[in-house]
Amino acid sequence: MTKEVDAQGYNILRKHCLVTFCFEGFTRDPWAISRTELVNFNELNELSSAWVVKQETGYELMLEGATGIEGQIVCKEMSVRIEPYFPPQPGAPS
Repeated sequence: MTKEVDAQGYNILRKHCLVTFCFEGFTRDPWAISRTELVNFNELNELSSAWVVKQETGYELMLEGATGIEGQIVCKEMSVRIEPYFPPQPGAPS
């Protein structure tokens, strides 16, 4: 968010992006149980942080929740796509 406002008095948003994670080959522990765990999923799901850890057998995406979802996704292959995103402004025609 910036200190700039538009003609209707709403703050102008900058530097927003849409991040898409793609996962392949979910890994399992020695007892064939998936090591992926997501908890507290709800309608809000705000993250305070997310980071990727390189493991011997792949990757682990760690999700630290501010409100809602948190956990980890463990997989053999992971790709990340980042695209500019401009959220709709309040009062703007849809």
